[in-house]
Amino acid sequence: MRSEYGELIGLDNLHCAQVLADNDASYQTGPNKYLAPAAEMKKEAKVETTPRYYDNKAMFSSASEASTNITLTVSGVPSKKAAELTGKPYDAARGIMIDTGDVSNAPYYALSTRAELGDGGHRYYQFLKGQFALGAETTKTKEDKVTANTVDLTYTGLVTIHEFTMPDGKKKGAKGVQADTTDPAFAGADAWFAQVQTPETLGKPAALTMTSDPENDATGVAADAKPVLTFSNAISMDAVSIVTTDGTLVDFTPSLDAAGKVMTLAPKAALTSGAAYTVVVAGVADVFGQSIDPTAIKFTVA
Repeated sequence: MRSEYGELIGLDNLHCAQVLADNDASYQTGPNKYLAPAAEMKKEAKVETTPRYYDNKAMFSSASEASTNITLTVSGVPSKKAAELTGKPYDAARGIMIDTGDVSNAPYYALSTRAELGDGGHRYYQFLKGQFALGAETTKTKEDKVTANTVDLTYTGLVTIHEFTMPDGKKKGAKGVQADTTDPAFAGADAWFAQVQTPETLGKPAALTMTSDPENDATGVAADAKPVLTFSNAISMDAVSIVTTDGTLVDFTPSLDAAGKVMTLAPKAALTSGAAYTVVVAGVADVFGQSIDPTAIKFTVA
């Protein structure tokens, strides 16, 4: 029998990434991070089918799919990680998670993993949006025969608000994507965990790059100009400053567009005519953890 029909016999590489944005304009996540050593995954979609009867027989039916329930068995979850997954307070100074009993702040996460196919290859899974809940956690006194107890995690997978372009050109939200290495058309296995995979984005994230307006060494810049930095990926942290030739810092207000890619620097006072300024970009990183080298953009005001 051909290998694409192999049984699922293994599970590893359990990763998660926090969903930073899910709206009409964009779907964005943070970097993929290792979650925990995986033992088992059970995935089941809730499907409701309603038959309609005419002429004494079921003639029509309607079906709808709700959430996908995923039960994960892992070796253990550190308390700090448990707080991150469930949105519960964590006191980093004292190293304690505070169980408030309130899960209303549980963040959304993307979840990815892979299963081994019995007669060759792997199946890769990517769930785009869901929430975690901690399940059973059992401990037992040591006996002559040691019993190792695992931890259960429940992940409720949902459809994204953001609509992706489907193969037929239509726009739809998505719960996730999956692929088998036994399919010759699939070539994204090596980079599956480099970022969250979507119907529109497969493989590694694009390298972080930046352009500026004004450009480096520009002259004749207006005194009321607001320098703009445009990044190729959404950014998660920045260290940007504007300085004069004598090193004086210019007070400005930074702002990012909704996609997190365009930063506008609005000086709080007009720039001095004939003066030279430098925009110093020293600590910018994108949501994938990539950074760019420190950059200086010099310009002269008209």
